[in-house]
Amino acid sequence: MKTMQSSLRFSFFVLLCVFTLGGFGQIKTDNLLLYMQLDGNAADSSGNGYHGTYNNVNNTFDRIGIVPSSAADFDGTTSFVQLPNQSALKPTFPISISCWINIHTIRNLHKSLFRSDDNPNAYCGFSVQLTPLGRISSSIADCNGIGSQHRKTLETNKSLQTNKWYHVAVVYLSYNNFKVYIDGVEETGVYSGTANSLGYSTIPGVFGKNTSNNGTRYVDVEMDELRVYSDTLLPMDVGYLAFEYPCIETAFDTTIVNDTVSTLVSVYDSITVFDTNLVVQNVTYYDSVAVSDSLIINSDPSLPANQQFSILLYPNPTKERLYIDFGSTYQNLNGKSMRILNQLGQIIYYQPIINPFEYIDISTLGGFGTYYYQVLHGANQVMLTRKIIIQ
Repeated sequence: MKTMQSSLRFSFFVLLCVFTLGGFGQIKTDNLLLYMQLDGNAADSSGNGYHGTYNNVNNTFDRIGIVPSSAADFDGTTSFVQLPNQSALKPTFPISISCWINIHTIRNLHKSLFRSDDNPNAYCGFSVQLTPLGRISSSIADCNGIGSQHRKTLETNKSLQTNKWYHVAVVYLSYNNFKVYIDGVEETGVYSGTANSLGYSTIPGVFGKNTSNNGTRYVDVEMDELRVYSDTLLPMDVGYLAFEYPCIETAFDTTIVNDTVSTLVSVYDSITVFDTNLVVQNVTYYDSVAVSDSLIINSDPSLPANQQFSILLYPNPTKERLYIDFGSTYQNLNGKSMRILNQLGQIIYYQPIINPFEYIDISTLGGFGTYYYQVLHGANQVMLTRKIIIQ
């Protein structure tokens, strides 16, 4: 508790972070070649200095929808980002790429989201494209010419919708072994082409367009958080990227109070979205910290080590999803399940614990309010219950 006798200005903030706590995961940084946050520019935040150049790229809101100029908007006509001509951006296997996309329109030709090598006269390097069916098409090419014999492509069976943010990750393990993940889930697909090697030219890469001997094609999407690795993204690495949410501080109400401020926010085992920020003579104090927006559930410490677990639940700042991270103890939850009950004790969600991450669409729970999250041994034996408040 904090008590202050003063004239205080206080503002309520949405303040939410994904923390690295205990066994919970963090974003992979090993062998990170390129990291463009796309917050109004194409600066490389990997530490390698491979800065790109915006070309007619507009700024827009990211998937959180709060902070302006936090994602790139490609207009499908002239927008693209030019990558620097660096040999390090033309790596050997394994290679991984991760980004967020929001498709404006799906057109009748393949359009490149990312190309490591924008050679108009040969298929070169690795690329990620959007097909006329809204599918993700990932390719490697030998740089020896144009035609299916010079590429190997995996096209997903899943089609993406327009006006919806997706996390997309592609892992190129070898010339004939790719993995494509959408929102953290590995997708099935169909291979085509017969190339059996990866080759590059000296032409630099781009994203937002592809140049061919038939002209230039531009993709009509919003994009955010682009990362390229000279390494393999494991399924858990992809999960951390797909469930990544930044810290946000956005005031939505301000007032002046001439009184004593005492325990403005008290959060125990409940998820609460709004924190309180106290400002006294330009000095900032926090009556609660962002971790209070997360619920950490630990198992009984008397259990054997191979049965102990820790679960992190946290809300999406847009209040659309409840995220559940089972962390490094995920394997200890084999044979367990989870469910959510409403205030009437009715089971409104049930799921065996079979993935290291889960998310729940809050709209399917019946709206905001008080719920109860339970972990069960098998389908019926309740191991623990925690209250969650979604507001």
